[in-house]
Amino acid sequence: MSDRARIREGARKLNPIDDVMFRKMAEDPGFCQEILRVFLASPELVVRETIPQYVGTNLQGRSVTLGHNHTFPSHTEPSSRHSP
Repeated sequence: MSDRARIREGARKLNPIDDVMFRKMAEDPGFCQEILRVFLASPELVVRETIPQYVGTNLQGRSVTLGHNHTFPSHTEPSSRHSP
């Protein structure tokens, strides 16, 4: 089975409630707008921009999820050190 076929097969098993699938769907402002309009009962609500979470993984299978307010200066890379 080709890589493309394996990816498609894996994607077919995902549900919108799965974190990976929802994160991808939430990149679309129209999707977020529809959900928020329903949840907030606000049909006039307009979503202008979405900023998805950043998920970094390594080869050992460990990962980190950062919200949109976590940014790294362009001249540095994320490090495993953290400040007290």
